[in-house]
Amino acid sequence: MTPASIPLTYSFKTGSCAMKTKVSEKLSAILSDGIDVHRCAAARALGVLRTQAATEKLVASLLDEDPDVRVDAATALATINDPATAEKLMDNLIGDPESDVKKAAISALVAMRHKPVVPLLKALVTSRAEDKIAWDEDEFFSSGWDNWDDIQIAAIKGLAEFGAHEAVPDILDALSDEEGQDVSETAYLALARMGPGGAAALETIYDSGSARDHRRIARAVGQSDNPDLEGLRQKLLTHASDDLRALGLENFASDDKQLAALFADASAKVRARVVRHAGADNLDLLADMITDPSPDVRVEVFKQIAAHPENFRDKDHIDAVKSTLKGDPMAAKYAALALFALKGPKVAKGFTHVLGNAEIPRDFRIGV
Repeated sequence: MTPASIPLTYSFKTGSCAMKTKVSEKLSAILSDGIDVHRCAAARALGVLRTQAATEKLVASLLDEDPDVRVDAATALATINDPATAEKLMDNLIGDPESDVKKAAISALVAMRHKPVVPLLKALVTSRAEDKIAWDEDEFFSSGWDNWDDIQIAAIKGLAEFGAHEAVPDILDALSDEEGQDVSETAYLALARMGPGGAAALETIYDSGSARDHRRIARAVGQSDNPDLEGLRQKLLTHASDDLRALGLENFASDDKQLAALFADASAKVRARVVRHAGADNLDLLADMITDPSPDVRVEVFKQIAAHPENFRDKDHIDAVKSTLKGDPMAAKYAALALFALKGPKVAKGFTHVLGNAEIPRDFRIGV
């Protein structure tokens, strides 16, 4: 193996322990005595090495005088993911006054799934928990920003990673705090991951919530595999709002029979979305949509035809596609592409005359 052919990661992954130790020692020296920006970089690099010596140096750096170094040290320890470092990170969360350091400690502890942090996160959802945690009281006056706001969001996200169903009441309290920040987007995502209790809370909010709540809940449901959300999935599928039905349908598998009715939905937006999401598993429903009045729907149908031409080679289907080679230029472009897929290169002769005709829309000529 020549030097040029050796991957850059070779010395770390397959090289000698001596080489790794030497690099670790160099980085540790920089972390101790370098300028701030170099010490931060050294901390991040030690996280990649993952040696015992690197871990020990990073733990020591949690007490560095520079808060940026402490942040990078905590972030590197999250990468190493050694549970033995969790208690030192807990000390930073509790005792370090810098909010950025607290956030980094939370991220690391959550990455390690260090369960003793859960009670602290629950407390931070609704308050600064000043009886348990130290804060920089001057930060608000110097920056004009309440440093707890960021920590509150980090705590909610952390509890979501744990799936901590016992935190549902705390999150609901935060949502109802009229004097606090708006945590609804983060809170709904978290509740969606918190079992039956979180699902029940979301459904209650949905039943009395605003259109904005419905949109945010729809996105939260879409990002969760919680089986207890099935009731909400059903409600979204039949929502009065076109946008919500379009969002909600993507929470179902593409072969779910409940989607069939949406191929004939009154909303073109919903029809287009369901064809894009589930058309490949419902090809038999697309024949009647070839001449759909909406260009957006036709575009999605033609894409499916081009991908599955063997299902649409009946004369009636081909004639229907031909009949749409007019009107909206983008839809006509995709109709031409579908026709090429159906009939092959022999149809090209019928289109050559349009290529140089400036009176024919450019999008259609590009498709041809």
